[in-house]
Amino acid sequence: GGMGTVFLAKDAHLNRQVALKVMNPKFGKDSTFVESLLKEAKAAAALNHKNIVHIYSFGQEKDQPYIVMELVDGIRLDDCIDKENTQSEMGWLDVLLQMAEGLADAERKGVVHGDIKPANILMDQDGNAKLSDFGIARVGGGGDGRILGTPLYIAPEKTKGMEVDARADQFSLGATFWHLLSGYPPFP
Repeated sequence: GGMGTVFLAKDAHLNRQVALKVMNPKFGKDSTFVESLLKEAKAAAALNHKNIVHIYSFGQEKDQPYIVMELVDGIRLDDCIDKENTQSEMGWLDVLLQMAEGLADAERKGVVHGDIKPANILMDQDGNAKLSDFGIARVGGGGDGRILGTPLYIAPEKTKGMEVDARADQFSLGATFWHLLSGYPPFP
């Protein structure tokens, strides 16, 4: 993405593969950005649900902030749009339910993801769906007037800079699955 790169890495201490999200060095010089990234890591780390990517660590090395997280060895849902795939409608509904369960856990903990979209839903080899990328997540919802998110999936109240809560994530989840099932976004 525009803010950084995710690498396959090995945790040498625990002898396991992980995903290493390394931010662009120019962002590491911005203390506001680094604090925002730390907030993302803390928000995601507070969630311990089978359908949310687990965060293992946060750090910064030579002005490059990074997050170490669970490796989900599979596909992103955006790779399934407009392609021949073997997933049935019932299979997609199972994925939708898994994401709804993960979002319900986030809501219970006061976390609004803010950018639900096919690219942020990962499927592992066993068919388990996991929500990733809490880059613009908010603890307690709220709003600061900025419009952040992916336009194809963003909730109407968010486009107006209004305060948002878990319902905005629910809207984005619905828009995501509309796109997956129909092959096109609800509001191109």
